[in-house]
Amino acid sequence: MNHKPDLRCVGGTQVPGSPGGSRDSMTDNSGQNVALPGALKKAHRAALEELLALVADVFEKADDTFFEYAQKAGSPQKQEEFIETMRVLRMKRKEIERSFLQQINGMFQQLPDPKSAFNRPLHDQASSLDSLSLVGNDDLEMDVAIEGMASKAKSACNDGIYQLNMRLDVLMVSVTVGDHNNPLHPRYVCEAFKKASKLVECDIKSRLIIFKLFDKFVVANYMN
Repeated sequence: MNHKPDLRCVGGTQVPGSPGGSRDSMTDNSGQNVALPGALKKAHRAALEELLALVADVFEKADDTFFEYAQKAGSPQKQEEFIETMRVLRMKRKEIERSFLQQINGMFQQLPDPKSAFNRPLHDQASSLDSLSLVGNDDLEMDVAIEGMASKAKSACNDGIYQLNMRLDVLMVSVTVGDHNNPLHPRYVCEAFKKASKLVECDIKSRLIIFKLFDKFVVANYMN
């Protein structure tokens, strides 16, 4: 295989609030509009624009990455699997970006409401560990990869996360913002991408390659 297949490239996704997709409020699952404080709205839009630009890098690099894996594949079957993942990523790009942004949107939307599920304290780690026995090997491997990304980012950007918590906290009236309810905390950003990437059906090796690209181009950069 010397040339990448000619695959149709699908355009990116507009950030809510950007030209062509402007909205003054965010819509919850029931279809009701929830107004955000003006300053929080600006912070929210700026964050989404940055995240979307970084996610675009993931898709742009995915072609070359999966093509290289296909070239080095040990069998025609594996080669075809990598090429198929590359093709599906192109086709599903807009849907993945939309799903990713919607999840971040949803967390920002719940943030001003002190009674929202998002503002409840995190479950204790023991419950999370107990649940690991209930997932399959592939799901467990994905969870471990996502947790590793988030933990690495938190360690590397601990001061930046703290400062972001404080900035968001200043914008809130009746909610205290911390690691447990910062929509831009690495834990939530990584989890949002994990859920969005499930739109692509592929084996665990290809999925972990996608996660590595997200780690390299998004997680390592968005807190800088």
